[in-house]
Amino acid sequence: MTTRREFFKSTGAGLALASLTDTTSLGAQALTNKLVSGSPVMEFKVTPPLFCPYYSSGRADQKGGNAYYYKRDAFVDNPFTTPASGMSGSPVVIDAHGKMVGFTSSQGYEDSTFSFDGKDTLKVQVPPGQELFVDEHGDGEKAWKDYNTLMMKRLNISPLTSSPTFWSDVEYCTWVEQKFLSTKKQEHFNLLNHDFIKKYLDELIALGYPKGKLTLDHGWGTFPDGTIDSGFGSWVPDPKKFPDFRKTMDLIVNKGFTPGLWIGFPKIHAQSMIAQQYPDLLGSWEANNAQRKPKDMRYLNPKADIYSYASEVIHRFYKMGVMKFKIDMSYNTKADMLPIHK
Repeated sequence: MTTRREFFKSTGAGLALASLTDTTSLGAQALTNKLVSGSPVMEFKVTPPLFCPYYSSGRADQKGGNAYYYKRDAFVDNPFTTPASGMSGSPVVIDAHGKMVGFTSSQGYEDSTFSFDGKDTLKVQVPPGQELFVDEHGDGEKAWKDYNTLMMKRLNISPLTSSPTFWSDVEYCTWVEQKFLSTKKQEHFNLLNHDFIKKYLDELIALGYPKGKLTLDHGWGTFPDGTIDSGFGSWVPDPKKFPDFRKTMDLIVNKGFTPGLWIGFPKIHAQSMIAQQYPDLLGSWEANNAQRKPKDMRYLNPKADIYSYASEVIHRFYKMGVMKFKIDMSYNTKADMLPIHK
């Protein structure tokens, strides 16, 4: 099974599951949509493979996730400190019968771990302040939705009562076309320009595709020292590619589309325009970077004024006609990224 949805559907619903066993007085009944705490280690009987959506280390062989999220062998994981790519998901584990357990807080994240013996036992370390979401009734898809609903409430995020009409429109993004047209390494970052956008739009219209949102992906900005990495923190259109950025946005609108723009806020490079002006924005290196060279990619310093930095960039491009932003969350570890995202 290669997708989460297929995995859940194959389990079915209402299966008889092994009961929770731990040192607390929760009893032998299967739990549904419950928060439990108060025991330093909780033990569950599980059936592999285990779906671990947080497990995306960013290695080349894991790009895109899929089967790499499923584990049969023994492991000990801290989902908050596992080096992760942008495909990293929630700190939860779901077994082959839809049984789900997941952390709901970053409290005590240093000691919040999943330990699987490679057979049928999952032990979960739940430190003081941490809580565990548990659903043992076998409907993994419903458990996932219940977990997300709980987390949205904790984050004080309510369902939208209204939204821009273009949200339901089809989404087009230049990234695939950039990669398709590239003939050598990293060339796709330098193909994006005003003429590229015009040709892309004309081809969409000629093919009779529905009009919708068009997002300019990575490659529209400035690379101060010539390296792609120096573009992280240099959120200014490359004047050679886009002599008049507003003109490009107007072109998109006049063709009947909604302008969108990719921005990778969490990452920052020492040679970027913003780091040269505000070096306090430079934070930690990637978790798997042992050398930590000065010119290596960094992440924003969560103690700096990230909100003002991001607000200025978004407002500036909004005034230039951008109506939709694709924010690349650029995962490091969850422990590193949580304070940045907040």
